[in-house]
Amino acid sequence: MTLAQKALHALRSLHWNFFRIHLACFVFVPLVFSGIVYAGNAGATGLAEGSTSTGIQRSEYVDCLFLCYSAMTTTGLVPINLSALHPFQQACLIFLAIIGDTSFVALLMVLVRKRFFRVHCQTMLANDKLHRAETLAASKMGVEQHAVDRDKITGPINAQLLDHYIPDRVLAESPTISQNTQREAIIGQNSFHRRQTIRARTLGLNTVGLGDRHETRYTIPAPVKPAHTGLGGFPLLSKLGHLLVDTLRLPVRLEHPHTLLTRETTHESKDWSSSVKEHVVSWLPDGFGGLVIGRNSRFFTEELEDERLEQIGGVEYRALRFLSYFVGAYIFLCQILPFAVLSIYFSRINYWSSAFQASDAVQTTTVNPVWSSFYFSVAAYTGAGLSLVDQSIAPFANCYLLIWVLNFAMLLGNHSFPMTLRMLIWLGTKLTRDSTLHQTLHFLLDHPRRCFLYLFPSHQTWYLLLALIAFIAIELFSFLVLNIGLPVLDSITSGWQRFSEGVLQSLSVRASGFGIVAVPGLAPSTLFLYVILMYIAIYPIALSVRSTNVYEEQALGVYNAEHDTSETTEPAPDDKRPEAKTEIFSKYVMWHVRRQLAFDIWPLALAVFLIACFERSKIVDADTGSWFTLFRIIFECTSAYSMIGLSMGTPNNNYSFCGEFSVPSKIVLMLIMIRGRHRGLPVAIDRAVMLPKAFVR
Repeated sequence: MTLAQKALHALRSLHWNFFRIHLACFVFVPLVFSGIVYAGNAGATGLAEGSTSTGIQRSEYVDCLFLCYSAMTTTGLVPINLSALHPFQQACLIFLAIIGDTSFVALLMVLVRKRFFRVHCQTMLANDKLHRAETLAASKMGVEQHAVDRDKITGPINAQLLDHYIPDRVLAESPTISQNTQREAIIGQNSFHRRQTIRARTLGLNTVGLGDRHETRYTIPAPVKPAHTGLGGFPLLSKLGHLLVDTLRLPVRLEHPHTLLTRETTHESKDWSSSVKEHVVSWLPDGFGGLVIGRNSRFFTEELEDERLEQIGGVEYRALRFLSYFVGAYIFLCQILPFAVLSIYFSRINYWSSAFQASDAVQTTTVNPVWSSFYFSVAAYTGAGLSLVDQSIAPFANCYLLIWVLNFAMLLGNHSFPMTLRMLIWLGTKLTRDSTLHQTLHFLLDHPRRCFLYLFPSHQTWYLLLALIAFIAIELFSFLVLNIGLPVLDSITSGWQRFSEGVLQSLSVRASGFGIVAVPGLAPSTLFLYVILMYIAIYPIALSVRSTNVYEEQALGVYNAEHDTSETTEPAPDDKRPEAKTEIFSKYVMWHVRRQLAFDIWPLALAVFLIACFERSKIVDADTGSWFTLFRIIFECTSAYSMIGLSMGTPNNNYSFCGEFSVPSKIVLMLIMIRGRHRGLPVAIDRAVMLPKAFVR
């Protein structure tokens, strides 16, 4: 067997989970497009890199490759002026930014899973009939059947209202139920022991009888396939990260045992029972008896009858179908509406025409205002930050329409996409009544992470909103206060202009990287704060994704005692002291922070080290050392790793600081952009990005 055949065989035998497919696409798609963009140089004159002359110019292949990776990862760093490219090349880059956007990738997974439900529905139902026949034959022979066909995935079956069901979230909020018996619900007194037995067999549970009480200790089995562990099936990278961050280990021990609750433990509270029924009938089918929902909306369906599984599948299918239309419309409208406003404005108002005209050392090529408006809109929503105006937003410092349109586009995109999406779905529940759509919307509100990667439960969404407000306040304060007395701020005499530019610059620090002021002219304290904010920009979303993961056992908050290095013990589950709850939450958050640090701190440090090695001559040179500094390298690498695109620039041209890098340094920056694009993804398996046929694994 030749080497090529061995490589092909290894490729075929590789389990293509979401993480690996995502990584492969973000490696090979820009690689293919780089050849297309480079071929678009036909007819160009001169050399784009370092040129201050006007006209369409030819770009080197390494710059085309860099631009493709920068656009696909929605980073937005540019080693050459984009206006120097042919319009066809510009179109390729903005297309890569659209398909590389996080919301678009999440929408693709919804479409794939919806199609799987629809195409395989009939096959699964046919297999289900065969399974029922085998079960009936076995029962006639006196064989007790406990196993359930876990491969059966159901299609769109109509669902009605629910009679008997207690959701996990309502149990947790009820003051009449003790903490020791929260987390799960089993309806029906007669089926209690049988359901316990089935769950113990199918999920690896230890059921302990305590007199007339039953305590079930969940020991969720770790995924055995390498593709379901570590960094999406790359355990070596995970081990390297853990070795580096071992010195940061925090004393954490959190256990979330799931216990089973029967109706007799509810103390027959009429008010509570009515609130349960009112909450549940919003989406579940009629006559359900036995659905247990654990933490993070994990449905335990092993003991349900096949008809019940079909109904659950129908509810989830309709949720996917709704999301496929709703999220698609959201993505389209949030980019096309800003484009419509800006294109009409710049077409009618000639005051800003000079910003689009070619000028030596200012604007390489004259660009169409309508085409540039499309770039602005897409770059703001996706966070790519690409601009056909070489000086970015700086020439429009007092164009308030552009500033605030971009502000809202950035908010609706990178900043508040999960919050806005949940708010719109919640509003939909208020506008619809007693319909299938009403049930579907309530299902998405109650169990968002079963269907969509960036749709979170209510409490998690509120945390994201508070984090967004806090970040904006800190960024705006640093811009308006820390820069007092500096020309970059004192030159702005209007208070409204200061506030408008401050908001745009604040939002750009953690999203698009637009520069409306001269970034090198900002206060050193502001620039240092920007480095920190760029690095942690992904943390709220990344931690939300990890903490609401239905399948990853350690993201579920299940921690083994032997991994605990603390001498202190966590508060008892029934400890209702406010300080106890705060301690549990803080330990839980810090555990995920440490895991995230293990995932992403070492590549950034390695990138800065390598680029400092490659660019040593420029750093120590007397002519370039005044502006080619180590801090600028750290700033550029952090911006690339965080997919921000904010740059301190270069005194020689209008492109990003990376335009001064050598070829090896640009390659390092490309690798760091690819790595950074995967920071906010699930590090292993996650229901929102899994095909239904993979759930059994």
